[in-house]
Amino acid sequence: IDLKTIELLNDTASQGIKPNLAFIFDIPYEESQARMEKAGRAKDRMEQEKRPFHEEVRRGYQYIAKKRRPIFAWLKKYPNTFLIDACRSPEDISREIIPRIEKYISKQ
Repeated sequence: IDLKTIELLNDTASQGIKPNLAFIFDIPYEESQARMEKAGRAKDRMEQEKRPFHEEVRRGYQYIAKKRRPIFAWLKKYPNTFLIDACRSPEDISREIIPRIEKYISKQ
């Protein structure tokens, strides 16, 4: 699916709701699969998709977060989108995102 179609789908699905702050938790396919298997939980419909699908989705989100370009209309107004390395421990991830959340809240 091209990015314009994704933008249209996002606008329709979000019904005008726009994020003020967004975190994209980036994890390679292999790591995500290993974690789900270790947790012993069932895969949902999206998680059952094949590897190429997941890699394409990941590349799209990496592009959005790294470039912070206005691919989606909401990124023009809300550029506070951060790519987070989700291969790290939950504690390490928390140490990265909590200060960003606190900074955002302190500006409100």
